[in-house]
Amino acid sequence: MASSLLRSLFAENDKLIIVGGAHDALGARLVMESGYDAVWAGGLELSCSQGVPDAGVLTMTEMARATHLMARSVRIPVVSDCDCGFGDIDGVIRTVKRFEAAGAEAASRWIEARRPIRGCSLRTGPSGTDSRARRRCPCSRPLGSGG
Repeated sequence: MASSLLRSLFAENDKLIIVGGAHDALGARLVMESGYDAVWAGGLELSCSQGVPDAGVLTMTEMARATHLMARSVRIPVVSDCDCGFGDIDGVIRTVKRFEAAGAEAASRWIEARRPIRGCSLRTGPSGTDSRARRRCPCSRPLGSGG
């Protein structure tokens, strides 16, 4: 079971856990075949693969589906970005159950302990709205606008 493997990795205090990011099952397989300890199914990777900014655009169902596809293609843990749990406490409970079902034993969940802020993860500042970062962030420009 990948979840017990993840627990055992955490139990090894002196071991650095190396995690590789992926956005689909093929990418997760490449992470595993490259010798990483786990797969990171991050919001940035998944959002970019769908052509949308990492700003809470993808739904919990879309994120869970991607996690499911990755988890069933590898024998290492898949740690999935669950944003802020997709809502209030009831939403967090639903998210945990959905991601457990999506990845069976293979998916762990990463839930951020902060208020949901609709901002791009590439932006700086507490609200993701730093004006300098906004100019550099690709999510601030229309598709095809170059730099």
